[in-house]
Amino acid sequence: MFSNTPMEELEGDLLEDYLGNYKKYGRTRANLYYLLDLLRLISLIPRSRRNTQKSKTMNNLFLFNLKYSFRSIKKHSVYQALNIASLTLGFTCFSLIYLFVFNHYQKDNFLENPEGIVRLNIIRDGNESMGIHSGIPYLLKKDIPEIERMSRMSSLVMEVSFTGNPDSFTEQVLSVEPDFMDIFQLETVLGEPFPKEPATVLLSESMAAKLFSSPQEALGKELTLTYNKKSRKKHVAGIFRDQPINSSYSPQIINQLGNYDRFSGLNGGLSVSLSAYFKLQKGTDRNALAQKIPENLKNYTDKESHLSNTYVFRTLNEIKNNPKISSGFIDSLDTQTVLIFKIVGLVILLLAVANYVNLTTALTLKRTHEVGIKHAMGATKHNLISQLLCESFIIGGISILLSGVFIAFLLPRIESYIGLQMQLTANMQTWLIVLSILALFVLVALASLYPAFLFSTTKFSQLLKGKSEVSPKSKLLRTSLMAMQFAISTFLIVGSLTFLKQLQFINKSHNLDHLSNVIIVSGKIGDKKRAIEHRLASLPEIERLSFASFAPGPVDYGRSGLGTDEFKESFGFYVIDEHFLDLMGLSIAEGHGFYTDDRNKPNHVLMNQAMVENVKEGHPLGKEFKLYGATQSKVIGIVENFPIGSLKSQIEPALYMQAALDEYLPGMIKKVAIQLKPENRVASIAKIESEWNKIFPEQPFQAEFMDDRIAKIYTDELKMGQLFGIFTGVAVVISCLGLVGLLTYLIQIKMKEIGIRKVLGASAGTLTKLLTLNIWKVLLLSSLISFPLSYHLLEDWLTSFVYRTEVSSELFILTILCFVLIVGLAVFWQIRNAIKINPTEVLRND
Repeated sequence: MFSNTPMEELEGDLLEDYLGNYKKYGRTRANLYYLLDLLRLISLIPRSRRNTQKSKTMNNLFLFNLKYSFRSIKKHSVYQALNIASLTLGFTCFSLIYLFVFNHYQKDNFLENPEGIVRLNIIRDGNESMGIHSGIPYLLKKDIPEIERMSRMSSLVMEVSFTGNPDSFTEQVLSVEPDFMDIFQLETVLGEPFPKEPATVLLSESMAAKLFSSPQEALGKELTLTYNKKSRKKHVAGIFRDQPINSSYSPQIINQLGNYDRFSGLNGGLSVSLSAYFKLQKGTDRNALAQKIPENLKNYTDKESHLSNTYVFRTLNEIKNNPKISSGFIDSLDTQTVLIFKIVGLVILLLAVANYVNLTTALTLKRTHEVGIKHAMGATKHNLISQLLCESFIIGGISILLSGVFIAFLLPRIESYIGLQMQLTANMQTWLIVLSILALFVLVALASLYPAFLFSTTKFSQLLKGKSEVSPKSKLLRTSLMAMQFAISTFLIVGSLTFLKQLQFINKSHNLDHLSNVIIVSGKIGDKKRAIEHRLASLPEIERLSFASFAPGPVDYGRSGLGTDEFKESFGFYVIDEHFLDLMGLSIAEGHGFYTDDRNKPNHVLMNQAMVENVKEGHPLGKEFKLYGATQSKVIGIVENFPIGSLKSQIEPALYMQAALDEYLPGMIKKVAIQLKPENRVASIAKIESEWNKIFPEQPFQAEFMDDRIAKIYTDELKMGQLFGIFTGVAVVISCLGLVGLLTYLIQIKMKEIGIRKVLGASAGTLTKLLTLNIWKVLLLSSLISFPLSYHLLEDWLTSFVYRTEVSSELFILTILCFVLIVGLAVFWQIRNAIKINPTEVLRND
């Protein structure tokens, strides 16, 4: 336009406007208007050089894009709803897992020198434990200058009550030494900085608020701490500040450690083992320091039981990442579990993004007429890209908003379920949330670039016909995305099936099918064994019962260690009666069990198969050993190995003593195993409780089913496995949504071929094969990729169990069948629509 306008005319027009403004407004405003006219003229020059006239509405105006994007989303609401659902599921799951993992890694970052806080562990016969001879920490603190602080610690779960309130609860009570407060940076806000007197304790702010109206009122109040039926009165001497949310430890009650000086001699006959924490100087090589300990102890003892061990300093980070060496004082989580969840979170996000790309590509292929018309109206490549990106940002924004709502709803429930807080500290919340939202928007924008560029570069003549050319590279990309989705989903399904198989193995190993109607009643039986046996045996709801010092599950009562020169290592011993093995479903491998008549002898004992391997010489059956008391104990039978605790630990050597007589070890009988008849178990337990309260009015009735008791030692595995199963279900749903997108895409690009084949008489089966053959190839390819990787990762996870199942071939076959069913259901709806296509509607475009 400007090329046909003489420059003199432009200059004349500018001068004429300037003179008119000069007379009307004066020099200053006339100069300003002249400058604005000149700038407008310059801005029009590039537009005049275009070869075609562009429509004013196609100039990529923000409001136009926004308005048109909402219209387009509404028009294609079904596909966009699938997109929103996929992204919302992916963002929600990834964010929850991300918070969980982030919370774990940022624990204890408030400490000045977390690497300097260590616990001394001992490795004996390949087994690592935290119990250290009570005298060793003092000697190390005295002789090693790199140790700044030292505190021994004892942790016990006690019953807590206070005067004026009949209610009580259990809480972990730490018995420590003064340096403990400095090592773990515990700040006292009221009262004494440490309990100076044995009869005083410190409470956390939250514990003081729980027990009393305020921390100030708690000072000087009296508490009662009860452990193993022994009660002690304690006065509150001080209040210490609650630890931050991101702390791996949160003590509530701190007590003064008792006097263990009489057990501190390394050459003494009696000893006590305690946990010991140290604060090392910055820059100290803790590994080199630990290697010097045996040499240092030579100055105080020549006993090989102290000098032949390996000592290691474990940091807080090592303890919180290894439940096997954690003590309960420090929250721990297996690094393998954290790694699995990191992988699951990442792959779910990748699934959602890949699904979004496929669905968006399929949707834009349905809009080729629309894109052709926009080209005819003057839309440029930039216009089309900005339009599709605007729609993507709206979809992404809605998905992020919905994800935030779901996270706010689910987070407290997941926290309560897994027993971990995943909240952020106040100074991290704002920037982390903003950064996460920006990252998700960037991810959506990057995922949108491919479909946007695909259609902005399509030939104009093809777009007017409603067709789009498919390049080999774009086909390869979409096939790769679908293969990745299938591979990830296949891995998660195999993982879930493996977890279920291991759970079945656990149930079988603990014989839970046989013990489904068995309850365990805990209490101090003492010399009332015959009385409770007489009352309970008369109840028709009870099939049989047995008395013992223990029950499989969490270790609580009746277990100690013994060791003599005739055995390679120490072992556990338990007291049982003649009915115990039969009630628990255990078999005698060799010899015989305890008799039910007067043939029983007080010195008869049974051993498990692991104990047989513990004997130094010969086979123990029929032999006598000096085990308990002055009388030699005779081994009359070998019991099959049976896990008392978790299958993650080796079944330890165990010896079973007889409890046939009331006067024989009366203090160790603390469990009653009762097998109920399956009818109306609730009423049966109520009757048992009534009889129990008549005999033991001072003891609360504590009963639990065997399957619940066993589940307690696998709490983390069960919870994590259920969450893993939920995330697996989400991943499969996202993959199915992606499958719908791929089928939609295939139908769009094969529309003409489908029409021609229908005209030529193609059957529904032929069309189904045409549309799904590529999907089955992709499924086969993804299986070949994911199965070896799944096998390797799951074998690595199963190694955490000493006794475990195997990753067998039937799991992969079942996974394939499962996915064939899922794919079949997912494609049915789309194939049905494709078969119903009217050929005339397709072919008339050409």
